[in-house]
Amino acid sequence: MPNICENRLTIVGPVDELERFMQTVCPGSPGEHGRIELLPGNLIPLPGPWNAKDAAEAWGSKWICETTLKENIGEDGHGYLVFDFESAWSPPDEFVRMASMVFPSLYFHIAFWEQWGDFSGLYSYKGGEQESGILLKYDDPLFPDIRPEEYLQEYVRECGRL
Repeated sequence: MPNICENRLTIVGPVDELERFMQTVCPGSPGEHGRIELLPGNLIPLPGPWNAKDAAEAWGSKWICETTLKENIGEDGHGYLVFDFESAWSPPDEFVRMASMVFPSLYFHIAFWEQWGDFSGLYSYKGGEQESGILLKYDDPLFPDIRPEEYLQEYVRECGRL
């Protein structure tokens, strides 16, 4: 769909911090088909009533659709959360950066692609700082195939958390 950015947000770290993140940003129970709301406003409130300009400046995107969630908790007290969702025009990278600042013991990794804008990319954040990032054309062969299990296993190995 035009102007829709597809996103996969992976968060890796201690279980207690993953739970605190969920309580802060996704306080509701999963709805129909296991979908939940990712609420950036719970972490980064807007200065007034919602408007596209303020939302885009605060979160990096003017809105985020409901998301699907996959979670895995390891036996050593670490685990990961994976959110697949759509956003308007661009990834909510400012929201992800701020979340990494509020939850400094968690690693945040967002993969995104937008066909009509002809871009894709990967950004990683820890402690409010971008640790790595790459921005590519939508169909660039360098953009990795991010099938869930292979992608997560590799990312978790990179983070050294599970």
